Amino acid sequence: MSNFNYKKILIIGATSGIGQALAEKFIKEGIHVVVTGRREDRLKAFTEQNGGAYEVFDITKLQEIPKFVEKLTQEHHDIDAILLNSGIQRGFNFTKPETIDLDVITEELTVNYLSYIYLTTALLPFLLKKEASALIYVSSVLAMVPLARCPNYCASKAALHQFVLSLRNQLKETSVKVLEIMPPAVQTELHDETNQPGKPAV
Repeated sequence: MSNFNYKKILIIGATSGIGQALAEKFIKEGIHVVVTGRREDRLKAFTEQNGGAYEVFDITKLQEIPKFVEKLTQEHHDIDAILLNSGIQRGFNFTKPETIDLDVITEELTVNYLSYIYLTTALLPFLLKKEASALIYVSSVLAMVPLARCPNYCASKAALHQFVLSLRNQLKETSVKVLEIMPPAVQTELHDETNQPGKPAV
């Protein structure tokens, strides 16, 4: 990360997987980290072991995002990079429409896409005032090549990818850089039956 020019990063969705691994890497590189997520026990354990700070928040509570961002940016006014990483993946079989839970569809879309829009909207006034800052989005290669087992997940990541492309274009004359990480398949809780019901354990 020698060319990572930011000093303090907020990682949204850091209780496991890619977010947690990146948080560990940033800390090892001497970058200050604030981790967030809904599971306080994991956040507390992470900061006790690795350092940094944590804030508990459930991003599905969309209407609470502005207050969360206001509180966090007041307490950590020196944050200059945001990594948005939260995500869930559910399997759906539309050959059996009676098995489709539309509430789960809505939850997946909220976590994987709508929360990112709400967070971006709330964070931009803070970031635009800085001389240099970055918004970093974790999408997926499934945004480009979908997997039939999880159509809604792929659609949410495709929507996020298109949003990032448009946002980058809109912000190109500002001090806010817009980056996208498109990881391949990795072994995280997305592939764990306990945390991601409906997916066979591997």
